[in-house]
Amino acid sequence: MFDIGIMELGLIAVVALLVIGPERLPAVARTVGFWFGKARKFVSSVQEDFNREVVKSEELKRLVEEQGKIKDVHEIIEQTIDESRKTVATGAKLTGEQKQNEQIEQKEQKETPQIDSQDSQQEQRDSQPVEPVTPDEPTKTKNVE
Repeated sequence: MFDIGIMELGLIAVVALLVIGPERLPAVARTVGFWFGKARKFVSSVQEDFNREVVKSEELKRLVEEQGKIKDVHEIIEQTIDESRKTVATGAKLTGEQKQNEQIEQKEQKETPQIDSQDSQQEQRDSQPVEPVTPDEPTKTKNVE
């Protein structure tokens, strides 16, 4: 702390003995020792507080860096959500267009003249070959019981 050697301490002790006197020297030495002890404790607590604050500042710096990374991830997530919403909206438009197309097709089918069902059945019968009925075969009838 103070670069004081053994020779300097001896010189201070001799001067203190001559100035203060042998009767009061032990009380003064105790008081000086007490105040030096208090000063050392104070300096030690200041160093501890300083070191603690340095550690806190390093932790704060690390948290700020992590928050920056989280912010980047948050921006990526937001972009992905926006793109998904756009895709869903585009898909909904396509689905709406498909429904409109189906409705238009249904209207067109209703507007086109329908062939009468009896006419279509007649055409089907005409297109099928006719099997001749032979008189030798008895007609089959169902027995109702």
